[in-house]
Amino acid sequence: MVNGLKVITLFLFIFYSLASAQEMPPSLIINSNPPGAQTRLEGPLDMSGITPTSFIQTISGKYDIKISKPGYESYNSSLVLEPGVTSTVSVNLKEKTRYKAALRSIFFPGWGQFYSEEKGKGFLFLALTASAGIAVWAADKEFRYREDLYNEMAYRYNQAGTIAERLEIYPELQSKRKKAYDAETVRLGTIYAVAGFWGLNVIDALFFFPDRRADQPVDGVSIMPNENFDGAKVVLSYSF
Repeated sequence: MVNGLKVITLFLFIFYSLASAQEMPPSLIINSNPPGAQTRLEGPLDMSGITPTSFIQTISGKYDIKISKPGYESYNSSLVLEPGVTSTVSVNLKEKTRYKAALRSIFFPGWGQFYSEEKGKGFLFLALTASAGIAVWAADKEFRYREDLYNEMAYRYNQAGTIAERLEIYPELQSKRKKAYDAETVRLGTIYAVAGFWGLNVIDALFFFPDRRADQPVDGVSIMPNENFDGAKVVLSYSF
């Protein structure tokens, strides 16, 4: 009998708490244009939701806010919530475009792909261009070494006092000239490789820009206490 009363009391307490929560005015209302954006707040409580959304719990303090939606640029800001005051955040998200992606890729390989949420391709173009850049450095170093050897031999050839001395030096001079020429050809090839990868990176960002505006995250709201939060540990989940 006692256990039965405890169960009934607990049930009534939970029911009353939920009913009271529904009657409370929201502490924070978040809207976005377009709607359906993922919202993330970090502060005394870590909270997330899908716009349009409102948090009816009494929350206060400073929060960092991030609102993101596939195909749109993320919104990042901070806000201070006061107890008993309803705060409203309304954001117009800017659409990502292929031209913005291409412009980023012009300045830095892979940046446009990261911007368009294609991290795999971004890392690929960054790695290819960086590898080609290292190859340019190595090829240039080799060319300068071969060029110095050729110039030294050319100096010896020009300083030779007799035709016999020149005839003796000439085969080695030709060999070093060829090696210097080959080294220069390799260097030019690596420079073309850098230009090619960089150009492909821009072309990919411009002509193969993905349209992610139709992608939707999973609906729902969650509130979890931050590990540094000293208050009561409340967990709330609400789907709509």
